[in-house]
Amino acid sequence: METPKWLSLLPEALLLLSLPIMLIVKYFRESQTAKTFYTLAKVFLVLSLVSGLIFYDFNGYPHWLMNNQYTILFKLIIGLLSMAWFFLSLKWFLNKDEDSAAFYALSMVSLTLLFLLISAQNLILVGTIGVMLMGCNFLMLRLNPKTDEETFLPRRRYLVFSLFFAAVLILGCVMLYQEVGSLSYEYISAFLAKGQINAKLLAAIVCIIASLLYLAALAPFHFWMTDVIGTAILPVGGFLSIIPAFAFFGCLADLLFNVFMPLKASLQPLLTGFAVLSVVLGALSANNENNIRRLFSYAGLYNLGLVYLCLVGLNDNSLLSAFVYLLVYILSLSGIYTVFFGFKAKGDYLTDLPDISGIAADKPYISAAFLVFMISLIGSPPLLGFLGILSLANNLVLQGSYILLAVVLVSLLLVANAYLRVIQTVYFEDCNEEFDRVDNGIYICLFINLIIVIVSLLNPGYLLHDAEKILFTIF
Repeated sequence: METPKWLSLLPEALLLLSLPIMLIVKYFRESQTAKTFYTLAKVFLVLSLVSGLIFYDFNGYPHWLMNNQYTILFKLIIGLLSMAWFFLSLKWFLNKDEDSAAFYALSMVSLTLLFLLISAQNLILVGTIGVMLMGCNFLMLRLNPKTDEETFLPRRRYLVFSLFFAAVLILGCVMLYQEVGSLSYEYISAFLAKGQINAKLLAAIVCIIASLLYLAALAPFHFWMTDVIGTAILPVGGFLSIIPAFAFFGCLADLLFNVFMPLKASLQPLLTGFAVLSVVLGALSANNENNIRRLFSYAGLYNLGLVYLCLVGLNDNSLLSAFVYLLVYILSLSGIYTVFFGFKAKGDYLTDLPDISGIAADKPYISAAFLVFMISLIGSPPLLGFLGILSLANNLVLQGSYILLAVVLVSLLLVANAYLRVIQTVYFEDCNEEFDRVDNGIYICLFINLIIVIVSLLNPGYLLHDAEKILFTIF
């Protein structure tokens, strides 16, 4: 008996199936709490990941979606990160006594779109998903219960810029279709391999890449992320900062290696420019920020710049180097956002640097974890971040890019200075607040995160060996 084609879409279908269930529970079940919708999201996410593992190489619609080891690797990472973040977000909703249904429902929609983006094999699908992700992000940003001007203006700016980049993405796809006659990855790759390249074709590809980099919040398109991250509620800010990064990386790497590779000589300077600008702007801006979430958002821009700087070589070594750095960065950033749940006073989660002055005296374990993750983000030995910096430096040396290496090292010093400001505030300034008790679940998440970092540090083979074999299946 032939296997039904739709089974290749089972992981995404299960994520979407959670939505009507949540709707029924919300409107027809009297006893419901924030934990109710967390449980539903968790169950359907687990089912989605299990079905993805079972049908990881089954392709019912090969001209639209491709499932293989490469795609399941990224989906598993995103799914596991989401599982942890859903648990942490529950703490916020319980503490605030807020309805969690909209957050978990929108998160499941976002995960569905991200899963499809990773598997996409047609730019029609990529363009559609990109526009829908912009809309989903906007709806998530509206979940803030505050309605003052401080929260309204960043959302409005995001909406305006998203409409612009949605138009740019659609325009790029239309222009590419006019030149090539199809938006299938396979067809575009074959067309470009013939060398029939003109200015309009290049402009179309630049529009598509720029729009995806806008979603990934790379400079100079980073402004929306750094703008909204300080006013978005903590569950939304963390989700947008941590979860989508792997999906955009997986999609862009697939496009660059399997579709646009004949334009390698033209795209390398473009990608280098975006990456270097992100590194420099992120490092400089982090030093001028007192909102700790925005500070780490700028630091995240610096780290994302390093990820895509690794990718510039567009070879197997650069792909592995970029993936390793991204994984190290996201693991450390997840720890930072977990710590944010411990920065709480009088029921409110603290966002300004002066608010956490001297917190190390009252919360030594939380502060110690904060210190460890910051050192890892800096890339200092012996922590895991050093593995990412070492991988990047090795990649740049192999390419002979010594000027870029110098830019990275100078920017690293600037980011380290920003982190030193935070460390000084946490450890060496007087305490200004009476901090709330930290939930035990936060400590458990921090402990697990630290264990992952330590195990990966002691035996990097766990991080590199299998990932290397899987990543190279993209070629």
